[in-house]
Amino acid sequence: LPIFIVAFAMFVSLLALLKIPGTHYPAVWHYAFASETHFVLGFIGVVLLIGIPFLMLAYAGARMLFNIKKSSKIVGFTALGLWLVGVGICLVIGIRLASEFSEKENVRKEISLVQPASRMMIVEMNGSKNEEKKYDESDYDEDEDFQLNINDNRFLSQKVKLDIVKSPTDSFELVEILYARGGSRKNAIDNASHINYMFLQNDSALKLDRHFTLSPEEKYRAQKVQLLLRVPVGGKVKLDESLKNYIYDIDNIENVLDRDMLNRTWIMTEKGLRCVDCDGTESTLGGGELNINGDDGSQIKIDE
Repeated sequence: LPIFIVAFAMFVSLLALLKIPGTHYPAVWHYAFASETHFVLGFIGVVLLIGIPFLMLAYAGARMLFNIKKSSKIVGFTALGLWLVGVGICLVIGIRLASEFSEKENVRKEISLVQPASRMMIVEMNGSKNEEKKYDESDYDEDEDFQLNINDNRFLSQKVKLDIVKSPTDSFELVEILYARGGSRKNAIDNASHINYMFLQNDSALKLDRHFTLSPEEKYRAQKVQLLLRVPVGGKVKLDESLKNYIYDIDNIENVLDRDMLNRTWIMTEKGLRCVDCDGTESTLGGGELNINGDDGSQIKIDE
């Protein structure tokens, strides 16, 4: 049965390679290889590397089934030669592809925001309102960190994360850190600088895009976006529920977990973020619920 499964998978892959209607490869795969030629060679190498051993198993099974005791040396040497060719192709293409990810660099952009009159910023992901729920999905949180797709010949990625830190000034600021890999530091910087990320601000409302885009001529080189929202001391920030999959390990005085920081208002103090409207049901780092009796959650017990 495994032989037939592998044979069927190879057959469907061949149809996809020939661009037969109804079959296709994920378009993202093409964005990883340096050229279409490399993609085709890589496919051929994988087919030979995996397919030849299974074909030889099928050949051995047929000999046993039809009681053929003498094996053909020509078949054996031909299969070995093709398998070695597959190994060679995979090594060459694999090394070439790995070299395109060998260096990692980032481009940093500091963006001045319009200062809200209320000294409070409401942060949400753009397009999050009035969306229909997908009731057929599981209840657990789906990790969208690796979602990549192609839309209208544009490469889209949801590798976007948001962190909130204390501003060194008395103003709200946004910092974009664009990461990418490349065959050299220069290539990595070029790849990072070609990331297109957008956001909108309307006074106190800051709407962040759920994804960044790349132009069709760009290649996938592990690009990602890290956003730092700098909040001045005394400034407030409210985190919308739509940030659920986009925040990670935001430091705060009470050590409230990310998922319970949503739909809450936070004020920046000299020591860091402090919750303004928490009700004590929030989970904290290390387990348990938030103690809202003290400013920093500390307690003291006096013996009788």
